[in-house]
Order: sequence, then C-alpha cells, then structure tokens
Amino acid sequence: MKKTTLTISLALAGLIGLAAMALAPNIDAASPPHTVKVTNGTVTRIEPLAGTITSTSEASVSYSGPQTTVSTVSATVGQSVVSGQILAQMTNGTTLTAPFAGRVVEVSLNAGDVVPNSTAPTSSQNSPSSAGFGGGRRPVAGQSVVNSIGASLAITIADTTSIDVTASVSELDVHWFKAGQSATFIVPGEPGVIYAGKVQAVNQDPITNGNGTAVSYPIIFTLNVPSGTPYPWLGMSCQVFVPVAQAKGLVVPIAAIESTAQGGYEVVTHGQKTSVTLGLIGTNQAIVTNGLTSGDLVVSPPALTEQPVSVSLFGG
Repeated sequence: MKKTTLTISLALAGLIGLAAMALAPNIDAASPPHTVKVTNGTVTRIEPLAGTITSTSEASVSYSGPQTTVSTVSATVGQSVVSGQILAQMTNGTTLTAPFAGRVVEVSLNAGDVVPNSTAPTSSQNSPSSAGFGGGRRPVAGQSVVNSIGASLAITIADTTSIDVTASVSELDVHWFKAGQSATFIVPGEPGVIYAGKVQAVNQDPITNGNGTAVSYPIIFTLNVPSGTPYPWLGMSCQVFVPVAQAKGLVVPIAAIESTAQGGYEVVTHGQKTSVTLGLIGTNQAIVTNGLTSGDLVVSPPALTEQPVSVSLFGG
C-alpha cells in the first residue's frame, strides 16, 4: 500500500479579542520560534452583536369598546392593505381598520370571539395615536392601535419594506456605541447577501434579566436594502458587526501576547519575557503603547491560515 502525505492549510475565523491568546496552538520546543516584526499600523475594534429584523412601522389593532362579538374578519396573513381598509367588523357595527398601508403579519382575532378580552384597553381614549405610523389615521371609537406585535385578539399590520434591526449590548460595552456608526449585517435567512446600515439610536432604558444580575441596552440600526436585493423577513436573526474604535501605533498580533497573574500583559522578545502596556485591542491585533519599539521581533505562533496540517492518504 502506498502512503502519500499532503500538506494543506486551515482557514479558521471568528477569534475575537483576547480569546485568541487562549487558543494559540502549542509550538514544538525543538522548532525555532516563529517571530513577527513590530511595526506601526492601524487597529480597528469591531463589536459583534446578535440582532433581529423588525419593521419601522408595526401595530396591533384590536377592539376596545363595550363588550360585543366579532362578526367577520376579512384580514388574512400576508395580505397587503391600505390605510383605512376594513380588517374586521363587530356585531354592534364597529369596524377595525388598518392604521397605515402595509402587510398583515399576524391575525389572532376570529369570528365569534367575544371582545374586548380582560387585558384589552376599555376605551380608545387611552389608546396611543397611530398618527406616527406612516401617516395613518388616528384611532376611531372602539378601536385600539398599539405599537407592538403579538397582542391577543388583534390584527397586526407591518410595513415590511421599511425595516430596521434591533439588538442589545451589555452594560460593559454600551459605551462603545453611538448614533451614526456604520454597521454590516449578515442575515442567515438570506445567504450570500451582506447588508449595510448605521446605528440609529442607543436606547437609554436598560433591560435586566430575570434575577437582575445582567443589564443590557437596546440598539436600533437602520438597514439599507439596495434595489434588487431581497428584503429579509420580519423576525429573522442577523449578525451585526460595528467598527467602534480605531487607533494607530505599534501593532502586535494578539497571539503573541500573554496575560500575567498580576493582570498585566507580556510578550517574548530578545529571548526574554517583556512587560507591555496595551492600547486598543482589536480582533486579531492590539496596539502596544509601552514596552516595545518599532523593529522588535516578538515570538508569535504562525497565523492560523499558515499552520500546516498533515493529512495521510492511503492508495493502492
């Protein structure tokens, strides 16, 4: 049997920040150390977030007058409607109408339902105005329009051609974000398409988890959909990448940096460990503000795309 050995390269991605230090592979002690020259350059910090496709105009329409029964429901999921179009009718003659032009995305109201239910508003006077929804009409008597989806005994309308992205960021990282920052989006449901947009707003109202130990803040992004590009469906998940900071200086691969027990950082140069002070930390590189000079050689594992992997192929 003939044995042939091929050498290939692995292309691995997704090492963010200092996590690369812990993932750096072991180097054979008998092999000469791989070194990288310290040079001046630019480092960019990119913050990844998990987001959801939402509509800039969406509302749930429900009945809020004296108790009655639903007579007919003419709206169906996926149907396009215009502002003022009748969606449902009550036995007392009251009708529910679309507050703006859009598409019906959810119907939880059926003929024969007794409305309002125990959680619905009892008066349209307490219902928020729909004037902000694409120039739509204000609530009429007996009709409640709420800027939300998933309401019970309601019909939900959304403008599926005017979409944005909502995401949340930890309280530890929220200081990196501000309105106007550019962003890139990858939507798994629309493979092969990369969308662009910007940070529209950082919500100052915090969200806490069930036990109150973690705090995050919502971020709204605008999403640009060029002509000929598919519109992501509402509710689709997406990956968001935001360049939040950039700095120039002496650039060192993160794989060359080690953490110390005292909370500092060090590299191996000139055959010995040297303490360094870090500035901006990017995805694969970091700025060193003290401890090195341009031209120094630091010990660093080869880039993952350069590391050979032997694969044995057996043939006859």
